[in-house]
Amino acid sequence: MIYKGRSKLSLIYIIAISSAIEALFSATLVEAHAFGQFIALPLPLYLYYVGAGLAILVTFIIAAIVIKETPPIYYQATHRDFSVTQEILLKASKSPIIKLVSIITFITVILIGFLGPQNPVENLATLTLWIIIWIGLVYVQVIAGDVWNIVNPWKGIFELIYRNIHPKPLQKYPSKLERWPGFFMLLFFIWFELVYPHPETPFNASTFLAIYTILMFLGMRMFGLWTWLRCCDFLSIYFHYLSLLSPIGIRVVNWHHCRACEYGCGLWDQCVDCPKCTSTIGGSEGRMVIRIPGGGVISRRSLGISDIAFVILMLAGISFDGLSRTTIYYAFIGYEPFPPPSRDELIIPNTIGLVITFTLFLSIYILIMAFSYILSDKRYRFSFYISRFILSLIPIAVVYNMAHYMDYFWINLQLFIKQISDPLGYGWNIFGTATIPINTSIDIQLLWHIQVFIIVLGHIISIFAAHIVALLEFRDTSIAIRSQYPVALLMIGYTVFGLWLLSTPRGV
Repeated sequence: MIYKGRSKLSLIYIIAISSAIEALFSATLVEAHAFGQFIALPLPLYLYYVGAGLAILVTFIIAAIVIKETPPIYYQATHRDFSVTQEILLKASKSPIIKLVSIITFITVILIGFLGPQNPVENLATLTLWIIIWIGLVYVQVIAGDVWNIVNPWKGIFELIYRNIHPKPLQKYPSKLERWPGFFMLLFFIWFELVYPHPETPFNASTFLAIYTILMFLGMRMFGLWTWLRCCDFLSIYFHYLSLLSPIGIRVVNWHHCRACEYGCGLWDQCVDCPKCTSTIGGSEGRMVIRIPGGGVISRRSLGISDIAFVILMLAGISFDGLSRTTIYYAFIGYEPFPPPSRDELIIPNTIGLVITFTLFLSIYILIMAFSYILSDKRYRFSFYISRFILSLIPIAVVYNMAHYMDYFWINLQLFIKQISDPLGYGWNIFGTATIPINTSIDIQLLWHIQVFIIVLGHIISIFAAHIVALLEFRDTSIAIRSQYPVALLMIGYTVFGLWLLSTPRGV
């Protein structure tokens, strides 16, 4: 049965995309600096900031006027048209072949990092960790759903070892820890990427993967596979959050899996993309779901303070990456940007800068939500209130990740494709890709316009998500809309800030 308001919601998305396109074309009238090159355009940059901010404001106003009732969170496609695709998805989620390929590839990559050439652009360990996993899988998760839950090599190896045994955890996981271990692992990984002097060295990349492998197996054996993945494995937490933006998902229709599920997502009647449930259900117990992009962040989930910190860190980490490259940042920490100082010199200031950026982002979010809470009917505790809206920030973190790494990903993806034919640097050409030319020429203006479009579109999706969450939680539509005034200001502010990060002069 199709919800009657679906056409109305679709209309809103069309209008929103039109607003993003309008902002995109306004970008051709500004002067910007990106990727180390100046783009000379007719009008001042501030006019573009104003245009993008107005696009978000107009979207909020339109959403407030048009969407006054809550649409269903997911459009469940159980028609026969999707039966083949559904069968493929469910089988793929449990395919031993896919898991085996993932495991073999993972072990091979670690060995290549130790034994192969130590030039980062010629070694698959560096390219796999930083290009394929950390950047490339963002696109995969957002488009295709929680693919990481299928190809996760650590999960695959653990399940292979204990395929005929279901070992009980050696110790009960302390519930008070929530997802704090995952948060601190993500914090360390971001520090390793942005602050540590040589994260790109193949030996260091493989060392990280090897140590993390040991930690993963100790944790999974100690507390249980799914408890560890849910609370401590930052990659599983991170990629699961990204998959909530995907229009594709798998819904569990047999709720007894949810009752026995230690994953604790608390979604019984809306169990979509629960990593544990979708890995254990039979073919007749799951349904393919088609939902609006970003629909997964709307669902009512059991979230804690650690989840808030994790999502804020996703946003703060990528923002600090952009901020730490600007000439303004170098001036602030007392260094000359030209020539840039070595990363060894910047360990302490960058560590402090990363922590301050996270603290500032978290403080701003709590402050904005405090104003929002005051404008609401205060029917919930404040701790629940701020956790209820935190997932609406995920689209912003995702689109800025895409915009920030777009040119970097394009060039290094070609290097990865080239290097898979000669993984050890012996002059092989296994797949015929070793001699392909690397195209480093990028139409900077086109790339800039694409960045502008996806950033504005991501904030528009966040506006919709927060608005629908408010409608779900408050009985009175006017209260729901009123509570979102501060949130709209937050979205507008970060739109401008994100575009400023991409356009301001860089030191490196």
